[in-house]
Amino acid sequence: MKKILIILATTILSPLYGEELIFAPGLYFFGSNVVNSGDPSATLVRISASNVIIDLSGHIIQQDILTSDTTSVGIFIEPGVTDVTIQNGLISTINGTGIVVSPGCADIVLKNISINGCSYCGIDCRGTATAEVDSVSCVNCSIEECGTLAPNIGVGVAATYTRALFASDSYFSQSRSTNLAAGIYCSHCTSCDFSSCKFSNNRGGTGGIGAYIADSSDFRFENCTLLRNGCPSVSPNTIGCGIRIESSSNIMLVDTTIAASYAPTGNATNVSSINSSAIGLLDCIIIGATGGTYAAGIYAGNGTACAAMNCIIQGTSSTGTAHGIAYSNVAAGYLRNNSVLNTRGTPAVGIIDTTTPSASLIAENYAFNNGTNYVVTYSGSVTLPLVVGEFSGTTGLPEHVAGMLDNVSVTYQATGAGAPVAADSDTSLIVTLTATTSLITSPLAGIGATIGLF
Repeated sequence: MKKILIILATTILSPLYGEELIFAPGLYFFGSNVVNSGDPSATLVRISASNVIIDLSGHIIQQDILTSDTTSVGIFIEPGVTDVTIQNGLISTINGTGIVVSPGCADIVLKNISINGCSYCGIDCRGTATAEVDSVSCVNCSIEECGTLAPNIGVGVAATYTRALFASDSYFSQSRSTNLAAGIYCSHCTSCDFSSCKFSNNRGGTGGIGAYIADSSDFRFENCTLLRNGCPSVSPNTIGCGIRIESSSNIMLVDTTIAASYAPTGNATNVSSINSSAIGLLDCIIIGATGGTYAAGIYAGNGTACAAMNCIIQGTSSTGTAHGIAYSNVAAGYLRNNSVLNTRGTPAVGIIDTTTPSASLIAENYAFNNGTNYVVTYSGSVTLPLVVGEFSGTTGLPEHVAGMLDNVSVTYQATGAGAPVAADSDTSLIVTLTATTSLITSPLAGIGATIGLF
């Protein structure tokens, strides 16, 4: 059914200081900034009516009190309110959350909004199991430098029990925390779509993640970039990850770049899927995960129907174990027509499936210049279809691929600084890592179910 917005009032607001209460439908233009300098727990703008358009007209909603109190809110949308648009302005330095969307709210649109420096969270969609938030859109928004005082995880956008979270042409960057930091954190969410968005430089004391999806389903990321998310700390058991998927299903990444996730003394994965099913990557570029203990371009553990097709996975490196693509206890996986190059570690493997016997179709992939290109074991007399060649040396490149499912394995017989790191088929580390539901053994294990964000 088509919705009709009836504008009952047009108001120009010049609030300057204190709380502005919007209790009637209408179109509201802000004629000045909204500044709070007296109450560290204030709500600056409160919306209690449906069918409201707020045009900040380029003005700022701001708090200029330095305090450890994180209960302030820039804009609070009360429970059950629907059809609200907030556009054209900046929400800055709130000692708490920039925008709160309460349980039962629906059809909320944020357009041309910048949120930065909010100490708890940039946008908080607070649905519940009995009162979901339904349909929140972020269009051309920027959420940066939020979460510094959040007790468990500092995030740009937090969504719980939210259906239909849409974002396009938006930035979720530079979340900061002494604990875990993420550009977005979605728990118990469904039917969410991110298009042409960037998740970058999210950094925490124990870990940094671009997009963290837990206990959720039906997500799509298309033409997005997840870049330089991680943890600079030299403490053990840290993580860096572009996208981390836990206990979720039907998550799709299309034409998306995930690069440079890092954890110098911990575990870095550009794409990580744990206890999840129907995870798909198509036409993605996955480059340069760098870890101390472990690194992987794509990691899937304890899942079903995890697939990657037409992807490039390059430059995964670790002072410990490194894998371009790693499956562990994955049923009905699918890897086809991927290129895995230049994996560096001790040991280093291009494509590895520690499930014995493997229950995944691995076909028509290209592995070049990894320590060991493939470690896959099928049952009985079944072997991985493989054509082997050398970029230099006596064997040369394969001239003909005999079968339509053949994988290509090419080594580069160089010496010196450019030579591949020696590798073997030792899988003891990855088996240990997947003995539990998490890549790491740390206080972050199982965080998706127990984090208690709110």
